[in-house]
Amino acid sequence: MTTIIKKIKKGKPYYYAVESGRVNGKPRIIWQKYLGSVGKIIKNAENAQPSEPKEALVYQHGGVAALWSITQQLGLIDIIDSHAPKRNQGPSVGHYMILAAINRALEPKSKTQIGKWYQQTTLQEIWRTPASAFTSQRFWDHMEELDETRLAAIEENITRRIVETYHISLDCLLYDTTNFYTWIDTFNDRCQLPQRGKSKAGRNNLRQIYLENSGKASPRVVNFHSKLCDGRARDHRMMVSLALLLSRDSRVPLFHQVYPGNRNDFSHFQIIADRLADISRGLKEHCSDITFVFDKGNNSQQGMDKAQNCQFHFVGSLIPSHFPELTEIPLDSFNICESEQWTGLRFYRTEAEVFGQMRTVVITYSEQFFCQQYATIIRELNKAVQALSRLAQRLSLWQLEKMKGRRPTIQSVSKQVAEILKPQHMKKIVKVDIQEKNGLPVLNFHTDHDMRKSIEDRLLGKTILFTDHSDWATEEIIRAYRGLSKIEDAFKDMKNIEFLHWQPMFHWTDQKVRVHAFYCVLALTLVSLLRLKLNNTGLNITIDEMLTQLQNIYKVAVIYPDHKPKITISRLNDKQKRILKALDLQPPQNTAG
Repeated sequence: MTTIIKKIKKGKPYYYAVESGRVNGKPRIIWQKYLGSVGKIIKNAENAQPSEPKEALVYQHGGVAALWSITQQLGLIDIIDSHAPKRNQGPSVGHYMILAAINRALEPKSKTQIGKWYQQTTLQEIWRTPASAFTSQRFWDHMEELDETRLAAIEENITRRIVETYHISLDCLLYDTTNFYTWIDTFNDRCQLPQRGKSKAGRNNLRQIYLENSGKASPRVVNFHSKLCDGRARDHRMMVSLALLLSRDSRVPLFHQVYPGNRNDFSHFQIIADRLADISRGLKEHCSDITFVFDKGNNSQQGMDKAQNCQFHFVGSLIPSHFPELTEIPLDSFNICESEQWTGLRFYRTEAEVFGQMRTVVITYSEQFFCQQYATIIRELNKAVQALSRLAQRLSLWQLEKMKGRRPTIQSVSKQVAEILKPQHMKKIVKVDIQEKNGLPVLNFHTDHDMRKSIEDRLLGKTILFTDHSDWATEEIIRAYRGLSKIEDAFKDMKNIEFLHWQPMFHWTDQKVRVHAFYCVLALTLVSLLRLKLNNTGLNITIDEMLTQLQNIYKVAVIYPDHKPKITISRLNDKQKRILKALDLQPPQNTAG
């Protein structure tokens, strides 16, 4: 039992907390703690009651801590710095790239704002580097250290480390491309990557215009990027394209490449086929039988010849209208897929000559896919008929001399008709006749319902797959190709406004654009590895939900006027507790800082 005793030293009393016990049968003091004089004991007792806190400092913690843990586990800063060394002065190139990647994943900021964001996160506590080190100019300087060759070598090293650390499955790799609009001036001749191209996000018709000398955007084109422009016209048709390679099972990026926005997919596939072969050989020690999966947009005779020469396996798809002999096969000949994953799916397996080689071909038919395509045709047909009706009415008013202005010609009307019938199948379904009467064009049109029915019966609902895997089961071929939906989800994540967003990208040279692409893909990689760790513990969660939960975890420093600050963490909900436990990130206890 603990008791308090008094000792007299130099005539003054001092007090001790002691515990007594028997040693060798005799009572002895076995533990004691000095408490001080009576005055000191009273003062300590008065100060034991905490005063009112002066203020509280709140820092973003959950997302930063989770992504930083992945970075540490892989040693990413060391990998980057090994290819871009600098003098031991301030943050390294690796620190700048990791900061950019973590910021891109959690709360994308421009380089002028990223230092301020860093100061509001616990990353500053971890690195102990002042925010003043991360100015926009310092970012530009360190980005200059990474040319195309160094970036490729860094990514190759990172991929190897990921595969070794997380035992990523490499038997089936997904390849696809997308593009991103830029803010680069149409007449900027300092870079070749941004080019006028067809936006896969459907932004071909948008131009971001700032009113001259006003600093305000035109009301009809205002969007969330408006305040980021510099006062000049920006053409959303200036595109940068991105090719991405993902592991199907883990959804983790393994390779990326940026290329000019006006280069179509099949042309780039001819260029990148050799690189895919290099990747396959480089990963041979981890997987001796790699299969690449890609969609029909990459098909060409030259591209498939290269794939054949590169000797990697593949699963791809074909444009149905290019293979009429396959689309003519009646549905009565199809088998019903017994997999519970694709209820109602039917398939037909055969062999056919594709790009000069005999390949295994699997034709699938889905009622759901049929309905989606059918609804699209009806919608586009309705829009085309309405547009042609308005055009015919305007031409009739010219005949009645009720219109003024520049007279239409057969050539100008034909051009308008071609634009109206641009959507798929419309030129075949809608028959148009343009004649001349009284020196003016007259438009007549009708719907060819027999052709529409023929297209519905032969093409809708069908997907034609082809592969060099004659040894694979049909369901395995289908599963491999349908994995492409995962890389499409990855592209959607990179176009998410809140997390992982590619924008803003204010870079005017190819080298800077490549570095920007590098840390954007690195952000996706870190986030994908986080989700993989959660999935491996049985916690299935979307990237958006995972990052939302992590971003709502804050570290709080409560400041007292006459005490050391108390460090704690914001209250966690059940899902946040499960996430932290799965990631092995235990929240800190209430401790003195």
